[in-house]
Amino acid sequence: MPVPEFLCAEVEKRRPTERILSMLDSSDEETALYAVHFIGDDEQAFDKYFSILEKGEAGEDVENEVAECLKTAADKVKSRALLTYREVRGKNADNNTAEEQKERLEKQAEYMLEILSRSAAGDDEIFNVLISAFGEKEEKIPMRASYLAAYGDERALPVLLKRIENREIGFVEFRELKYAIEALGGEYNEPRTFDGDEDFMKVEDQSAKEGFSEIGNLS
Repeated sequence: MPVPEFLCAEVEKRRPTERILSMLDSSDEETALYAVHFIGDDEQAFDKYFSILEKGEAGEDVENEVAECLKTAADKVKSRALLTYREVRGKNADNNTAEEQKERLEKQAEYMLEILSRSAAGDDEIFNVLISAFGEKEEKIPMRASYLAAYGDERALPVLLKRIENREIGFVEFRELKYAIEALGGEYNEPRTFDGDEDFMKVEDQSAKEGFSEIGNLS
């Protein structure tokens, strides 16, 4: 029997966030996910959400959902995200940090960057963090280009345009850079080919199977 809309609205209005928070510690992932979905971006849960990401002990689905909630409230939590990111960076730079812990810290840092990228553009500190992180590791450039696109600060265009000029980059990176450039109001129309690039060949093969024409040169 369907629950009346007015009753759903009343339950939502009176949601017992404090009592549901304890369910986030459940070893059962479905229970923890239910709690995240129920609580959403309620400010009462922010400390708990950050704790989950900092500990890195929850399932990946739970962590991703928690990060999504924090992203929707990015402007409210950006100071905490900045602080956490800087702390993580400091720990990761410590030569005494174990490799396993470094991997966890890297993942945590990525979550913080993603959250910061959803805050309102115009904050110099956040922009500098995102632009600095962009060029740190080549394998992370496609993802971090997407953060710059999401942040929406056109000051990133010169850095993105310089990188896309590199003829050594692969198809995936080119695609993400081009998207970020266009998202920020820029353009890049130089023809490019990716013969032999495995990712490009997979996309082209899939396009052929779905009845689309070959991708060919990109511009």
